[in-house]
Amino acid sequence: MPTSDQHPSSEPSSTTPPALGRRRGRIVEFLDDHRLLAVVLIVVAFLIAPEIAVRALSPPKAVVRIVNQGETSMTGLSVEYNGSKIAAGDLSSGATARIHLTPGPLGPLRIQFTQRGNPVHSFEIADYDPRFLLEEGIEQVYEINGEQLGRSVEEISKSSSPLVRALDQIQAWLDSQTGRKR
Repeated sequence: MPTSDQHPSSEPSSTTPPALGRRRGRIVEFLDDHRLLAVVLIVVAFLIAPEIAVRALSPPKAVVRIVNQGETSMTGLSVEYNGSKIAAGDLSSGATARIHLTPGPLGPLRIQFTQRGNPVHSFEIADYDPRFLLEEGIEQVYEINGEQLGRSVEEISKSSSPLVRALDQIQAWLDSQTGRKR
């Protein structure tokens, strides 16, 4: 026990078990060796946290899924709704694109693309209603096979928490940025 003129030391004392002193030493050594990694992880967390918060607080988006059932790739695929045009890029045969739209009024939805051997370059759906789709928990699916357009709906899996929904939206955004199709 220190007397009034002695100061306790931060070093392990002789009463500290040797195993605890070695463990403290390993932790300090690990932090020294991985300081750059820790800084990078903290910076990444600070960059991602606002995105998660914004996506969790943003209103839900209606989903339009386009499936290319043709024999050749679609190029220049885009979807136009309520004055906005969203480019979905190229879609290989059998692939699917998911486009997220901000809900607006009932109105036309235009799907535009080019496809070798297909004289049709666009389809227009006059009665697209994204609010109804969101209220019912469904997404619109358009299957394009040459000159034919198939139309169906599928139930959207509901996430139980805003954080899970935000992470799902981030995953969908990352998929769209990297060109990965689900």
